[in-house]
Amino acid sequence: MSEHTCTNCGTHFSDDQFCPQCGQWVDPLADDEFEQFDLDTAPPDDYLEDAGSGVATIPYDSVTCPSCGAGNPETNRHCEECGARLSQGPLPIAPQPLLQVSAGVRAAIMITAVLAGVLLIAWAFGALTGDSPDDTAATDTSSTVATPATVPATQKLPVLLISCSSEFASLPCENLKDESVETYWNDKSLEGEGAEFVITFGSPVQLETIVIMNVNDEEKFKRNYRIKDLEIIADDVTSPFNFTLDDRSQPQSVRIQTLATTELTIRVTGTYPAEAYTDPDTGNVGIPFSELALAELEFYGKPSS
Repeated sequence: MSEHTCTNCGTHFSDDQFCPQCGQWVDPLADDEFEQFDLDTAPPDDYLEDAGSGVATIPYDSVTCPSCGAGNPETNRHCEECGARLSQGPLPIAPQPLLQVSAGVRAAIMITAVLAGVLLIAWAFGALTGDSPDDTAATDTSSTVATPATVPATQKLPVLLISCSSEFASLPCENLKDESVETYWNDKSLEGEGAEFVITFGSPVQLETIVIMNVNDEEKFKRNYRIKDLEIIADDVTSPFNFTLDDRSQPQSVRIQTLATTELTIRVTGTYPAEAYTDPDTGNVGIPFSELALAELEFYGKPSS
């Protein structure tokens, strides 16, 4: 009986060609325990009989090799004859490999993602600026491109002519458009209620704002009547505009909206009463006047298109 040691797992076993523990093949030429004989000399006739009678049979529960059919102890994991794995339950199944993506597919995915990002940025920019991809395409394919008309900005409108219902020769109506608050207009009528201003523009205008400036000097502001209520009539608007002003010397503005006005009428429908004024330096008291005073009228809007 030959003793062997498995070179793979170190298991000791006898007279087997394969390790019963790991199935490693055993090289019989690696051992020195084999009897040397000459193949030219035939063995004696009784060799097989003597050898067979001296072999002891060790009973064990046999496991049949599914490959070669040889019997093996049930503790073996591999067949002693052929080295095949003996059936000891199902082998573990390796997990299915993940989907493999080729370089071309990865490049296509990357290009698609970049294009989607560019389109998203273009859409966001169009939403902020008011343009859309559809508008751009329509402009590019059109045979003629219409240039939008420039919308004029709000500006101070020049007055061609201004006339008043009454005036003093030294304080004329012309002072209402001389761009100076140091000069002013005085109405000769009692208390100024019912006084009118007629303003003529050189060409049709779109009116937006009228600035009304009272007399800047505190004494003259107090001693004259001041505009309280007024009615504004534009020649291109059917209904008049009505406003009430504050009793203060600072400029005040009223908002109106017209389209093509060439003549505007401002009518005074109510006034603040004149007051006596005491000079803080001299203590002199100035009696109130019975006239209405106004320093300046300014008009803002756009030329009518």
